[in-house]
Amino acid sequence: MIRFGLRLCLAGGREGAVRLVVIAGAVALGVGMLLATLAGMNAVGAQNARYAWLNTAVAPASADPTADPMWWLIREDYYHGQSIGRVEVAALGPDASVPPGIPHLPGPGEFYVSPALGKLLRNTPAAELGDRFPGHEIGTIGRSALPSPESLLIVIGRTPADLDDRFQGVWGSE
Repeated sequence: MIRFGLRLCLAGGREGAVRLVVIAGAVALGVGMLLATLAGMNAVGAQNARYAWLNTAVAPASADPTADPMWWLIREDYYHGQSIGRVEVAALGPDASVPPGIPHLPGPGEFYVSPALGKLLRNTPAAELGDRFPGHEIGTIGRSALPSPESLLIVIGRTPADLDDRFQGVWGSE
């Protein structure tokens, strides 16, 4: 059957062969564009999933109705022109939700860092960078929670009273 179809396509001579090549090229280009579009949509979805937990406007509430609430404050810090994402968290109970990439919430005086920020903290004098972050490092944020491998991100544990004081200063509530 394929042989018969090729014979009919090429029966017109050089014009038939050119027409067959142009049609095959157009079909290949269309399939390539379709696959690139599907791959791009998947990539954007995966990237959005990595960023979503850092955006409190779109982060869904915990699926577990018995989970205790958690307060968090996201701020931006800088070091030599590089942006450092600073997430301060405080659990309001023992069963608070845990952000992705870490096994449990850091307690007051503890923090998790991204691999890139951990390397930067180890290679920079504490007076220049490390003293900005209270407490001690207890682990590394997993790759699944980082927007990119070079992300500078820290999750700092606080008490609810610490964050309440910060919210009053930020939002002006009493």
